[in-house]
Amino acid sequence: MSKSPVEEKLRNLSAVTDSTLARLDVEDLLVELLERVRTILDADTAAVLLRCEGSNELEARAACGLEEEVRQGFRLPFGVGFAGSIAATRAPVLLNRVDETTVANPILYEKGIRVMLGVPLWSDDDVIGVLHVGRLENRPFGNDDIELLQVTAERVASATQARRLAVEAAASRLLERGLLPTWLPQIPGLQFAARYIPGEGRSREGCRLASGQARPPWSRGHA
Repeated sequence: MSKSPVEEKLRNLSAVTDSTLARLDVEDLLVELLERVRTILDADTAAVLLRCEGSNELEARAACGLEEEVRQGFRLPFGVGFAGSIAATRAPVLLNRVDETTVANPILYEKGIRVMLGVPLWSDDDVIGVLHVGRLENRPFGNDDIELLQVTAERVASATQARRLAVEAAASRLLERGLLPTWLPQIPGLQFAARYIPGEGRSREGCRLASGQARPPWSRGHA
């Protein structure tokens, strides 16, 4: 017995939101999501472009079928080309003609892509990138494809933010270790330990020396 369109759609959505994906690291998750969505949407290419830190430029970061785009470190500003238009308009875009008049990256039409679909990646109210897929055959994408790609975009955006938070946390830990003193005073009867306390203002930033018993004379200003 064949499945109804609704049942098939639910199965496709489940394949993308499978809880097992949560156990992958960010790089593997991005590749796995792109592979899955390419299969589900019967697409030949899939790619993720992320917003460069502190700018309105997009950079190709992960791809299936368009690996050249990532290897070349392709970039383009918001509002330019297919992906740039998606980022600027903050809305899905269907493209039924792929040539130098509709895309900025020649790799897309040199690859033979005929139709494309792209959606923005969101973090809160900010666009942080673009996810797009393409077909080598002239078979346009539809509304169901848009909805499925938006579900995948949510996972990609979450993975991207998780990676950035992990990098920032690792950098913070390195900074804290670097700010801790390498030597503590040795005074009979006292035991000292150093710990980092994040400052609430400029005058309170840095490392502080904590003692569980008493403060040594030199900490009170004595020579």
